[in-house]
Amino acid sequence: HVFIPGLLTSLMLWGSYPLTQVYQHEEDAKRGDKTLSLKLGVQGTFSFSAIWFLVAGISFAWYFSFRGQESAFYAFLLAMLPVVLYFSIWFVFIRKNGEKYANYSWTMWMNRISGLALNAFFIWYFLENTQILQVL
Repeated sequence: HVFIPGLLTSLMLWGSYPLTQVYQHEEDAKRGDKTLSLKLGVQGTFSFSAIWFLVAGISFAWYFSFRGQESAFYAFLLAMLPVVLYFSIWFVFIRKNGEKYANYSWTMWMNRISGLALNAFFIWYFLENTQILQVL
């Protein structure tokens, strides 16, 4: 009950980490760094992330279904809603003008939104699936 959600969360991180590098392609290229995001390009990085977010989402759906926790699945979808909306809007802007919108500010807002939403979900899920609240 801990290993699989940890693995699935790692899939989400694998998808989101390259997004943190989209604003520094020029600097990475100057230094000779060979990052995944630089190799994929800005739009390729977004496509890569979208695929891994989808894989992680489907995998979480399977996990919650397997455990008979449909309410957790709906809570997960609710937590992911602001993340997916922000990512989708950002991706639309990237497709129009990647140079302008692949910047630090957009990247950090993505991190803030996903960090807040997913931490809230996982704290709720932890409290829901342990006896800690019964102690209080």
